[in-house]
Amino acid sequence: MAKALKPRLIIFENVPGIASSPIFTCLKRRLAAIGYALGEPRRVDAADFGVPQRRVRCIVAAVRGAAKVREFASVDRRCKRATVRDALSDLRRSAPVSLTHAI
Repeated sequence: MAKALKPRLIIFENVPGIASSPIFTCLKRRLAAIGYALGEPRRVDAADFGVPQRRVRCIVAAVRGAAKVREFASVDRRCKRATVRDALSDLRRSAPVSLTHAI
């Protein structure tokens, strides 16, 4: 798809182990062949971005031009961690639903 659409930026998100797999090596080689530079894989925890869940992922950016890859890699937008309580605290309480009446 990258070859056909030629986007300026491609973002990959996957499990952290992808960065050390042969799949990643192949992806990097094939994207380089069509003009993309891949940044270093970044290990990111969704909790650092306000998601009320610990979810560690591997994020990689592919951009046309190495300077842009470095620019993307330098961005750090971490924010205050949120708990599930934080995320749900402003929801209204409702009366319990009886499963026998719901069916």
